[in-house]
Formats: sequence, structure tokens, C-alpha cells
Amino acid sequence: MVSATGDSAAPAKRSLPQRVLPRALAVRAANVRIRARRRRAHRQLLRALPKGGRGVEVGVWRGDHAVAILRWARPSMLYLIDPWEYRPELPGALYGGQAKDGQSELDEVYRSVLARFRRQIDAGGVSVMRIHSDDFDLPPGSLDWAYIDGDHNYEAVRADLEHFAALVRPGGFIAGDDYRGGSWFKGNITRAVDEFAQTPRCKRLTLFGRKFLIELS
Repeated sequence: MVSATGDSAAPAKRSLPQRVLPRALAVRAANVRIRARRRRAHRQLLRALPKGGRGVEVGVWRGDHAVAILRWARPSMLYLIDPWEYRPELPGALYGGQAKDGQSELDEVYRSVLARFRRQIDAGGVSVMRIHSDDFDLPPGSLDWAYIDGDHNYEAVRADLEHFAALVRPGGFIAGDDYRGGSWFKGNITRAVDEFAQTPRCKRLTLFGRKFLIELS
């Protein structure tokens, strides 16, 4: 007979917190690695854009990505386009179901963007335009690049690709987010980008994680 305190005693089961903690730490570490890879891919894409160029971002929201553009792409002129329009029919969108206060919340976001980039606006390097993307107009070839992150419906993404391809010079770029992943817009951006990549205007399609970069011919 072996006592409960002897060498042959069965190992005591770990308590629930002891079993859960290693798994939680592993998940947290994996998430940290994923975020680090996405940040690296993001920087690589922005650095691929021509420095000192004229560019436009479609879909600004609070301006976080515009800050990254200014830091890594260093454009001489950056147009920031967003209607800041409440879309209740899109429950998964920041400007739809996630905007709990409706249009008033979007109005406040717009004002915060104006305040955030006031110095660059006054210096003439940033222009914030509260319009729909198809209302943005410049002479053909006026832009060096466009970053598309607006309406994620297939038709809207395809229309933005066509519209801004006409405004970006040959040899310029069209970039964007959410090529992979997504929830309510799953597959829309992938489909639109892949279709555009088969047109004569696309010279090369490069993926940086979830982001895409199209070099125009």
C-alpha cells in the first residue's frame, strides 16, 4: 500500500487558474506577434509610396492612418476624403451600427479631424474634404498615389479603383486595406482588387499582409 505522500502518489491536478493561465499567455503572445507583423507590413507599404508625392486617402475616420501616412510616406500634399455620413444600413461599420449617436457622432469625428490636422492644413500640406469619393476631381494624372479605405461594398470599392486610377499618373500607385479578413464586407475588397488586377491599368499587384498595393501602367 502506498501512502498519499509517497513517491508513487498520483500528481495533484492543477487548479483551473493554473491550467488557464499558460493558454491565456500563449494567446496573448500570439496576438502580439500578429500585431507586430501587421505594423511591419503597414510600414513597408507606406514606404513603397513615392516620397514627396501628392496623394489622397479615401476613408479617414479619426485620422489615425493619415498620421501614419504623413510619417512614413511624407507626401507634399495629402487630400483626406470622407463624407462622415451615418449609414445605419451597415451594422458592422464604424460609420453605421457602431456609431451609437448616429450622425451627431460622425459630425463630431469630422470636427476632431479638422482640429487634429490644423497645423498641416494651415501650412497647405493637408486638405480635409467632406465629400464622397466620386465627387473628388482633379485633372488626370495629378496624383502620385491613392489609398482606398472607404465604403467596403464591392460596387463602391470597384468604383473607387476605377475613379482614382484615372487621377493617378502612370507608374503611380493605388493602395488599400482589408484585402484579407473582414466581417460584413468579407470578400468584397478581394474580389474588386483581383478583378482590377486583370485590367491593362494594373502593372503589378503586391500584398503586404492585409493590405494591397497596385502599381499602375
